[in-house]
Amino acid sequence: MQWSFLKDLPLSVLIATLAFTAALPVKAALLTPDNFNDTVAKGVWFIEHFSPYCHHCRDFAPTWQRLAEDVESNPNPGIHLAQVDCAAYGDLCDEHNVKGYPQMNVYQDGEYKEYYKGIRDYELLTAYIAKHAKPSTSAEPQTQVAAPVEPEEPIKLLGVTGRVIELNEQNFESIVSEGATFIKFFAPWCGHCKKLAPSWTQLAKHMQDKINIAEVNCDEHGALCKSQGVGGYPMLAFYPTGVASKAEYSQGRKLDQLKAFAEKASAPALQPIHATALADKVAENPVIYLLLLHDSNPELLKTMGKVAQVLLGSPPVYSTTAPELYEKYKVPSWAPWAILAFKDHDASWPTSQFLGPPSHDANSIQTTVTPWLLSNRLPTTAELTQDSFQGIMNALHSPLVVIAAVNKVNSARVAEKLRNIGSKWRVKLRAHDTASAGNREVVFASMDAERWKDWMKSMYSIKASDDGEVPVVIADHKNLIYYDVDENGQPLKLTSASLFTAIDSVHKNKLVYKHSENAVERIARYLNGKMMSLEHFVKTHPYYTVIIVVGSMVALFLWLKRLVADDVYDIREQGQLRKGDRLD
Repeated sequence: MQWSFLKDLPLSVLIATLAFTAALPVKAALLTPDNFNDTVAKGVWFIEHFSPYCHHCRDFAPTWQRLAEDVESNPNPGIHLAQVDCAAYGDLCDEHNVKGYPQMNVYQDGEYKEYYKGIRDYELLTAYIAKHAKPSTSAEPQTQVAAPVEPEEPIKLLGVTGRVIELNEQNFESIVSEGATFIKFFAPWCGHCKKLAPSWTQLAKHMQDKINIAEVNCDEHGALCKSQGVGGYPMLAFYPTGVASKAEYSQGRKLDQLKAFAEKASAPALQPIHATALADKVAENPVIYLLLLHDSNPELLKTMGKVAQVLLGSPPVYSTTAPELYEKYKVPSWAPWAILAFKDHDASWPTSQFLGPPSHDANSIQTTVTPWLLSNRLPTTAELTQDSFQGIMNALHSPLVVIAAVNKVNSARVAEKLRNIGSKWRVKLRAHDTASAGNREVVFASMDAERWKDWMKSMYSIKASDDGEVPVVIADHKNLIYYDVDENGQPLKLTSASLFTAIDSVHKNKLVYKHSENAVERIARYLNGKMMSLEHFVKTHPYYTVIIVVGSMVALFLWLKRLVADDVYDIREQGQLRKGDRLD
């Protein structure tokens, strides 16, 4: 017998060999043009069309491996898994109408049925496979534990060359309309632009097959840059879904920071989650949103996915249909859906919630949910740095920012104290429902008084202190005003009692503010604001502008004409009078 040699092997070698064989990963069959039709002719087949050069495919590989192992270990799976390498067999993939990688098609008895449209998540794919499987005996139904967002078509590959795309007036809209596009507006003579150039090139390579990385030379295409509101160089802007979706990037410009932003911004805006994983996600992120639904509503999920794109992945938005979370967070049962905001790594209770109406009108949801998402996206406590300043101080919802000036000696102690104050503030909001009372959001932040001493002195008259006292102000950066004393004229202190009383007084307009600008700067800003308002009116109402200008010119002409006519009449009258005075 051909296997008789096995009896002569040492027992230890035989056991090791069997263990090694059992540990080998299970691989799905690789199909070719020669065997594809014969292979799928009988039974149900779930086939992944992929490219070894595709980042999405490489990221998905462990999940596919796990699915293949599950099917292989099932004695009666009712479905088979296989793969097609589109880099090697492009014609075969074209024949099966593959539009992007990876694309997973379902075939039954040789006939194409559909392609998978959901998120490439292990649990969702397991449920999808179970749904299409045809075992010889009935299998137990799989339960879907998270709500997927189903794109209308497979993900289209972007930035396939891995190089920076040069944009101009002719190709700008077409490139941006393809999908997520990150654009650098620059000028060749700009020093910061030159410094950024190598990182931008590396970013394009890193984001190959994921998003477009592009640039516009504003010296050559000034009109295009003006149309996109470029006010300085370099300006970085992200366009998730077209020209109208532009969001200016104001974070750090180091390569790692750019990569992190691009990865987040290009990821699915809405991601399914298990109830058991919520605490981990809250622990990982300073802020997260959770979309709670009674059941998986594809139309609502699609709408919410589009609405969530305004956040560009920060904070992340998760979705679930877990009924236990409705009960845990006391969400009213009448609400068909709700969005909860969790901040500062605290999963015990949401800082705010948005209760969805029974209507699923997309326009209504867009109008109401978008401002709520933007106004709750900041953590309660933070550190003001060069990277975080714009996102906090110039946030669209204009929060009040409590700024504590710190130094190297007390920074850790003050940060801990701010976290405690922030925690008490969240409890206060929950107890008094202040979050829904129309008051502005409050962020408690520390700022390095040594590094930013000149700016803090000019804006808030803050000087670094070594006597143990921590200078504190409440800044309203939108209006360039601040508060540094309470109603009794006493300096604000870094205590919850002092700050909470002062914040309430600010909300009630009972506290006297100070200006961050001097009188000359305020006058200049006022005049500049009026000029900008005039420019906006001219652009928005060109016909009214023409009518007003022409009308004003006609009125001026008629007034001058009448003035001149009156002068001529007076001269004539005076002449006649002088003539009448003569005796001859």
